[in-house]
Amino acid sequence: MTVYLVEVLFIALFGLAVKPYLNQQRKRFFLASVFVVLTVVSGLRAFSVGVDTRNYVSMFRNADLFGVINTRIESGFVLFLKFLHFFS
Repeated sequence: MTVYLVEVLFIALFGLAVKPYLNQQRKRFFLASVFVVLTVVSGLRAFSVGVDTRNYVSMFRNADLFGVINTRIESGFVLFLKFLHFFS
């Protein structure tokens, strides 16, 4: 939890320092920077973090075993998993 509080504090202080409301270039820079910070923090967390992350990892690893229609998982999500599984 500490990581997320530090992340929010950093984004808030960074926003005060950059002042994205002054012009469009600063706004884009701030938005890109926040996107990178959020992506890095979420990308580096272990899949043991969170209640259902293990379930999603399991579904991704077994995406080729799911049928699109006859499954307990929504069809659109199954297709999305199959699409991602194709590229990895």
